[in-house]
Amino acid sequence: MASLPLHAEKAITARLLGFEALAPKLSLLESKGYRDASNKLQNRLCWFANEALENPEDERPLSLFLADLVEELRDEVSRLRRTEAEEIASCAVTDLATLVSTFEAAPYDLLGRLVAAVQQTAAYYYESSRTAVPDRLWQRSVPVISFLRNKACLSFASRVFLQVSTEFGVEELSSSILLKVPPRWLDVETIATLPRALLHEYIAHVPQGPHTGIRNHPDANDVFAEGWMDYVAHHVHRSVLEQRGADGTSH
Repeated sequence: MASLPLHAEKAITARLLGFEALAPKLSLLESKGYRDASNKLQNRLCWFANEALENPEDERPLSLFLADLVEELRDEVSRLRRTEAEEIASCAVTDLATLVSTFEAAPYDLLGRLVAAVQQTAAYYYESSRTAVPDRLWQRSVPVISFLRNKACLSFASRVFLQVSTEFGVEELSSSILLKVPPRWLDVETIATLPRALLHEYIAHVPQGPHTGIRNHPDANDVFAEGWMDYVAHHVHRSVLEQRGADGTSH
């Protein structure tokens, strides 16, 4: 996430990796009645990520920051009573430590990789449907990732804290996918919704015709671009999840 300042990159990376590792065990804790333990882990993770946002002058490298995050969560687990809850929470932190080690061994742009995967999914969808979309249309589609200091949400989902839109460029077939993320509110639901929200842009807007000359944006309430094509994007997303063995009915 080279386009982001270091303190924002730290906060976003901590939440993305943190919830990726913790989410399954958090669900397990809650299903077994250990909601307090689940909340404590989530709150400690969010507090630590927010501390990075409060200290933009901190030049500590991302790798050290993530190592400190793991230790913070281990400290939180040590405060739990020696029960089943502590055992599950300890496994969650171990999973995070493993994920952090893997990330540090071969760092990558977390959001950039997600956007690239969504773009490839859209391209495969149009190709499998035998719909002629010029390759250069995908090549000239550029993600622009930025962070918001204040809370912001999708216009149709007040509990999903991100904003995403598409702007057509002056050059033929060029476009920018504008992804704005408020790190302080990047929670499990928002992270889970990210692929679906991005896929809407790549299914409904990036390939939007005409493929030559000026391309005009539809109205915000356009029933085709924001209705029917959104429905198509939803089904493509669900199909991908089902092929991966995940529940395809959410979001």
